[in-house]
Amino acid sequence: MDFPKDIDHFLKQESFKEWVFRTNERSVRYWEDYYEQHPMDRLVMEDAASILEGFHQHGTEWSSSSEDKLWARIDHEIGGDKPLVKRMKRKRPVAMMIAALLFGLGLISGLYHLVPMEGEVDTVRQAELIIRSNPKGQKTKIHMPDGSSVYLNSESELKYSSDFGISNRDIYLVGEAFFKVESNKELPFIVHSQNLSTRAVGTEFNVNAYPYESEKVQLVEGEVLVYTEDQSLTLNAGEETLFHPEKAMTIVQFELAAAMAWTEGEIVFRRANMREIQTVLERWYDVEIRVENADQQPIRYNGDFQKASLKEVLESLSYSLKFNYTIQNKKVNIIF
Repeated sequence: MDFPKDIDHFLKQESFKEWVFRTNERSVRYWEDYYEQHPMDRLVMEDAASILEGFHQHGTEWSSSSEDKLWARIDHEIGGDKPLVKRMKRKRPVAMMIAALLFGLGLISGLYHLVPMEGEVDTVRQAELIIRSNPKGQKTKIHMPDGSSVYLNSESELKYSSDFGISNRDIYLVGEAFFKVESNKELPFIVHSQNLSTRAVGTEFNVNAYPYESEKVQLVEGEVLVYTEDQSLTLNAGEETLFHPEKAMTIVQFELAAAMAWTEGEIVFRRANMREIQTVLERWYDVEIRVENADQQPIRYNGDFQKASLKEVLESLSYSLKFNYTIQNKKVNIIF
């Protein structure tokens, strides 16, 4: 999943300009698809398009090489006790500067959310993107502004805007998280993961959306709507759905204790193969595991480990699965 882009990202791309002015069919198809698949970027894309159109209508073409000249023009048009370059200290994005120029020249009247009106500089601000992430070996509990709680697993990341709980309750997740959602019927709580969006009002559910792994949503309490671009379904407590790119979503029952065990510091394996075991242990203990000769025998392992050390887990696994192992710093070698 791509994360939200700055407006400069779009302004500097020739293919984006071709999309705005419909001069290249291939670019049009690409950016139309991008617009549909990246909802967090849509507002920024629309602003960038408005800026380009504003320049084009008045015989000016946007070019990053003309940045210094544009700063001088803004300072001249808008004025101020000090040069605008010094007042802003060049910390604002280039898009803010261009929008201010166009507004000051009367070339555009939109983009009010980009350009503060006079006397409102201290009160009108863009929403900022907040990022919360965990490396391997770390788990955290996050208290959201709306009163909801999020348990964020290892090697996972959340993104949400600074106006979360005010104008929206949208969260973008990579990895795994368990959500306890504060009820608010007027402002739905929506988790966007790799391919799925999960919409709740007030409930508890788990989303597992690590890259290159099966994406799934498991509902503990209440009701949620899970949807993609072309299908949707409703989950009730005790139900889960898995995403398959070429199959319709289905609903199955799941083992609640096993699914939620990670939030209590417990590792649970259910018919896990060696690759699944390896992935979980690497993520849980922040180690690199090398496995030799694992394909010589099929493995479907069941086991629970409550707040166990890496050595304790490997001792138990090695006895059950018949392998030898060594641990050296953050490297583990397993030999069948």
